[in-house]
Amino acid sequence: MRFLKRIKEIMGNSHTHETKKRSIVKAITMKIIEIVSSIVVLQFLLGIPFISLGLPFVLEGIQLVEFIIHEQAWSNIHWGLKIEDCEKCHFKAFHEKTESEGKLHD
Repeated sequence: MRFLKRIKEIMGNSHTHETKKRSIVKAITMKIIEIVSSIVVLQFLLGIPFISLGLPFVLEGIQLVEFIIHEQAWSNIHWGLKIEDCEKCHFKAFHEKTESEGKLHD
């Protein structure tokens, strides 16, 4: 229950953002899940261990790099982000000055 309470506290903070390290770890763990799933399906369908083990690693490795580049590029694009709850923010003056320019603070 403490975990869920902490998640609610974090999510309630309008200035919470994901670190690059967290994004990379999330991408890697998801790719591991995808690789294992691909190996199981390919082995079931093809029955050829060399292809079943090799192909998912090659494809997921390429996709992992593409995903990380894509996420990092979008983390630098402020289009579509909305600043909320700035009345309580110590960066209020900054927001008022730069919101129209699409800039956000970390």
